[in-house]
Amino acid sequence: MTKRTGVLAAAVLVVALAVLYLVRAGGLREPAAVASPTPASVGVATATATASPAAASAGSPLPPGTFENAVLGYRITPPQGYRRGGARILTTSGASLGDDLYTPQTEQQARERCLTDSGDTGFLSYARADITVRVFRNPNGLSAQQWATTPEAPGGQPLSTHQKVEPALINGQDAVRLVEDNARAATTAFVISARGRFYHLSSVVMPLDGASLDDVAKTFTAIAAAPFPTPTATIPPRDAAGDVAQRLAAAFAGGSADAVARQMSDCWLFVSPLINGQPAGGVRYRSVALFTQGLRERFAAADLNVTVDPTLRTNPRSPGTFFVRSVWKDRDRSSVIDLYLSGPDGRWVWSSAEPQDGWPCRRPWVSTDSC
Repeated sequence: MTKRTGVLAAAVLVVALAVLYLVRAGGLREPAAVASPTPASVGVATATATASPAAASAGSPLPPGTFENAVLGYRITPPQGYRRGGARILTTSGASLGDDLYTPQTEQQARERCLTDSGDTGFLSYARADITVRVFRNPNGLSAQQWATTPEAPGGQPLSTHQKVEPALINGQDAVRLVEDNARAATTAFVISARGRFYHLSSVVMPLDGASLDDVAKTFTAIAAAPFPTPTATIPPRDAAGDVAQRLAAAFAGGSADAVARQMSDCWLFVSPLINGQPAGGVRYRSVALFTQGLRERFAAADLNVTVDPTLRTNPRSPGTFFVRSVWKDRDRSSVIDLYLSGPDGRWVWSSAEPQDGWPCRRPWVSTDSC
């Protein structure tokens, strides 16, 4: 892998996380932080994530444009015009405690985005100016540099891959700056060690509109964290995914596009086709609204039959998620499409599709039939 390819891959990963948070929150409101389950059976709870002009945890008002997450234990001031587009608190025993997304996109812009399709390039442009703050436990007392240069999971790549690690000091806290290892040498992220936690501050665009990531990092303040919310009982992930699979199978069998849509992500369906088991080239973020309309039209015309086998299969690329196999019968062809199920925010849904025979060329996968 070249340095340039590695940096691009890292950028795509950051954007994917950012858009996922925004999509799950619907991009339609200033959400409370919501817990997310992991492959183990865990509890889900909500917590307050305050923003200006709400009162800070100490009781004094926050300055205009400053945001605080009392549970994750930090305060930050993004560039003017940013809002919190998504927030999560994880009540699991894993390393990750939660994350926040800050975006310059208005709620109206986010709604409009969900009414259009996007390819991989459009996906990058969608969240290119978003800022994410991810928070992790530091049980072993590592320094910021040690954590940034250590893989998050065995066999993985550390945050520092294809980047230079420069020591920094953020409001008196141990920190490092991650810088592109090329002629541009743009700052891509900061890792700050404070109060027994790591704070990973990142963005895709360098510099941001109206400010640099360095400017945003200077506003970061670690605060005494409020207690985590008490988890409430949830059903095991496999059982939750199985329920979605059964409902999907029934919805397709009954020819109800609206019933199918109720089991889908709120904004986009991620589509990544294969040919002979290999990527067919490119991806598509299909608008769920457009997909639903296309499916409704096909069902009304009675020229499409979809059969879903609700038997859960474990996703080999992500053991905590599952997929089911479906067969789509058109007038003159039959296609196998795997439907992937996930539940990162406590709500299990059909979130992505993997056609096994190349790009689908008929509704609902496209808005106008092209084959």
